[in-house]
Amino acid sequence: MRVGSLLLALGLALPATLEAQSPPACNDSMSRQFDFWSGKWDVFSGDQLVGHNDITKEEGDCILHEHWAGLKGGTGQSVSYYDPGEKLWYQTWTDGAATFRRFHGRYENSVMRLTAESRSPEGKQRQHRMAFFNNTDGTVRQLAETSLDGGKQWKTVVDLIYRRPTLSAQVTAPTGGCTAAEYRQFDFWVGSWDVTTGGNPAGTNVITLEERDCLIHEHWTGAKGGTGQSLNFYDSTTKQWNQVWVDNSAGSLRLSGSFANDQMRLTGVAPGPEGKPQQQRIIWYKNPDGTIRQVWETSDDGQSWTVAFDGVYRKK
Repeated sequence: MRVGSLLLALGLALPATLEAQSPPACNDSMSRQFDFWSGKWDVFSGDQLVGHNDITKEEGDCILHEHWAGLKGGTGQSVSYYDPGEKLWYQTWTDGAATFRRFHGRYENSVMRLTAESRSPEGKQRQHRMAFFNNTDGTVRQLAETSLDGGKQWKTVVDLIYRRPTLSAQVTAPTGGCTAAEYRQFDFWVGSWDVTTGGNPAGTNVITLEERDCLIHEHWTGAKGGTGQSLNFYDSTTKQWNQVWVDNSAGSLRLSGSFANDQMRLTGVAPGPEGKPQQQRIIWYKNPDGTIRQVWETSDDGQSWTVAFDGVYRKK
């Protein structure tokens, strides 16, 4: 999604013609393809109830936000969204067991099909595929499979049926979490913040720890009404931090990077104002006085950089 829409969500200055427009809602048919999954569900493996899933539409219906709660205590969240520039669906999953997956795919013939890759703790390449079947009886089937041989053979990981809830069940309180030092590197960002640019109010940001402290969840509200959310997590297999941002103007960013010298540096690529690929770089500076400086820069060539946002966070 173009940088202009992201600036709008951040509440930054834009030309008057853009500023007067409301952020475009994600109400086209492509952005609504996954709506069959939204709502509250009881989830079964065979005839056995295994958990509950609450899928909410957020950020002007641009995000499908999953909140999974297993009966044995496991929890997890995902953010799913449609990228109109790439004409692909994306889903990022993270849970309290420090599992992270980044899927992408398409909806065809009443099935949302998503794929991803990962590495095992031993470094072996793994392929993942997930299918959500939009059944005619109003249920949803979720089939997840994994391959260790490049896609020749597939092993079923989960085969679930979603039904609208009739009875609530007790969920066991989870234990454990992401306690290693690497998972705690971005904790300095956690809290409720007032954000200014050039001394002027830019918005507020509430950063929460979720999923047994494995997920850092950002909730941004711009001074001019734009909103957005990001999921931030450390992937122990790649040794990198990852961020997925989606806002109510259909803007999205996918970034990755690392923490060093009291700075979190994340980079990625997104379409610029004219639709051409543009490099993105965001740095969060952990200041000694407890404030945070966030600088977002863009570049067409990787050599010269333009500041898109330079804000200071102060605790409420």
